Amino acid sequence: MSFSGFDNEDFAIFSIEGLDHRMKALQERLQPKFAELGEELAADLSAKLGNEMFLHIAKHARRTVNPPDNTWLAIADSKRGYKKTPAFSNRTMG
Repeated sequence: MSFSGFDNEDFAIFSIEGLDHRMKALQERLQPKFAELGEELAADLSAKLGNEMFLHIAKHARRTVNPPDNTWLAIADSKRGYKKTPAFSNRTMG
């Protein structure tokens, strides 16, 4: 894996006030890290399970007022979503 991990600045995102500012930080800083980590994990899981696995990253698209207190990535065998089947999920950011 080439993923180098998370640092204090990543966790500090959840102290940013306001929806727009926090969402911008999530999109610019955390989502690229989630994509890098998640693509590697999905590829590894696909090979080990013999079934294609897909990465899903929280977009928080329906938020209009309150900034998210956390964010996540999930890996599941469905390209359309992860909720209907068991998934590997990381919900500890935040």
